[in-house]
Amino acid sequence: MDEEFSHVFTDKAIEWIEANQEEPFMLFFPFHDIHVPRVPNKMFQGKSSMGPRGDAIVQMDWMTGRIINKLKSLGLYDNTLIIFSSDNGPVLDDGYADQAVELVGEHDPSGIYRGGSTVHMKQEHVFL
Repeated sequence: MDEEFSHVFTDKAIEWIEANQEEPFMLFFPFHDIHVPRVPNKMFQGKSSMGPRGDAIVQMDWMTGRIINKLKSLGLYDNTLIIFSSDNGPVLDDGYADQAVELVGEHDPSGIYRGGSTVHMKQEHVFL
């Protein structure tokens, strides 16, 4: 069930960290939560003022916190590089009826950055 992804994925990541803690490792831990369908676990539903999208972000924060806490408890945190990134930036209107545009209020999720999948990158060809 979609609602259980957060627990299953995080538990598997923690198990993997525990099993591989003696050697340097890289763990790629992508989040399904913020992509459609946004179906946060029941423990996160209604926890934000931003509807399903906000609840999914709260759930994503919880997942990240569990992994960071595990790294700390194993003594690995101080020697770990954590890269947290977004694939499309803060796109609010992605065609999913989650009221993200209506509920955003005065919050600017991109801050000073433009972001989003609508950014056009200049492509240059270099011939050798």
